[in-house]
Amino acid sequence: MDMSLFAKRYFVDSSFFITLADKSDLNHPKAFDFFQTLPQSARLFTTNFILDETITRIRTLAGVEMAYQIAQDLLNSKKYRMITVDEQICLKALEKLRKYSDKILSFTDCTSFVVMEQMKIRTALAFDDDFVKVGFQVAP
Repeated sequence: MDMSLFAKRYFVDSSFFITLADKSDLNHPKAFDFFQTLPQSARLFTTNFILDETITRIRTLAGVEMAYQIAQDLLNSKKYRMITVDEQICLKALEKLRKYSDKILSFTDCTSFVVMEQMKIRTALAFDDDFVKVGFQVAP
């Protein structure tokens, strides 16, 4: 039996990637330590929308070269499964945007929620409370 089916699954948000990359961020040590202690069996998922947010923000914080290098690292890494946000995910995300109209959430947040539900992921690696607002857990 494939034991990876039972491995802990995490969705990785841009807030985690950015904190991990930004050594001046107060949460950087927490992100770094958590990331270092993840078991090999952990399965990490993210989306092309999260990649976009991450690279755009890092470009602003640290410049093009840093953004380019991090993008290359993420795209070439075997640690992450990159989910492409397609039209179906977008349509479902629009429904989430409407459903959670009482909360301040981005469209990208809503696409992340859809992917998490589809992949049966309960925990996001994130440093914002948007995931908690709709019933998910966050770590670290």
